[in-house]
Amino acid sequence: MQLETLDQKLLEKERLYREELVKLQTNSDRDMLELRRKLDRMDLRYQEQIEKKQEEHETEIGESMRFFGNCQNTLVFCGWESN
Repeated sequence: MQLETLDQKLLEKERLYREELVKLQTNSDRDMLELRRKLDRMDLRYQEQIEKKQEEHETEIGESMRFFGNCQNTLVFCGWESN
């Protein structure tokens, strides 16, 4: 009788530990997925910032090329062309 009671208690504790383990694993998985989503959003924002900076840089290069092209044309017109 006492052995059966101990066996039942042991089985009940084992069941409770397994349930707790499943809960912990579920919470861990959920937390990892949430962190992954946050990382993906951060990565996307970072990529968008890089693309914006590249576009700004290309615009600046274009403006500089036009400015210096106009300067060179002015120097040629004035006879000050440098080789």
